[in-house]
Amino acid sequence: MFLGSPAAHRRLARHVFRSMARVPIEVVWFTRLAATPAQMERVCTFHGPWPSPGERGKPAGPGVLVTGHLGNWELCVRAALHRFGRLRTVVRRIADPAVEGLFTRARGGAAHVIPKHGAYPQLVR
Repeated sequence: MFLGSPAAHRRLARHVFRSMARVPIEVVWFTRLAATPAQMERVCTFHGPWPSPGERGKPAGPGVLVTGHLGNWELCVRAALHRFGRLRTVVRRIADPAVEGLFTRARGGAAHVIPKHGAYPQLVR
């Protein structure tokens, strides 16, 4: 049972669907207009002990970055790739090949994508 009025439920549903429509549009837009590290730094902010933009790829060793699906996670992947250099992303494949190709390119290309099913051996390597 959800709390709130039917009007509040409709408002929430509209916001959810707007967000779902916005993410693919942002993916297309950011792959063209935020393609360089300097452009990406203008739209993304990293908090925590991350290397600065000039220190790309300087972490001492391998690590794992775990995130939630908050906001545009595809944009976060692209920003992290620009910031850290080497990055692999575990993803669930999208059934539509055209959409899968779009998102794979947005994530930095096939070399940076690990399919979710069977990912463990690749992650250990």
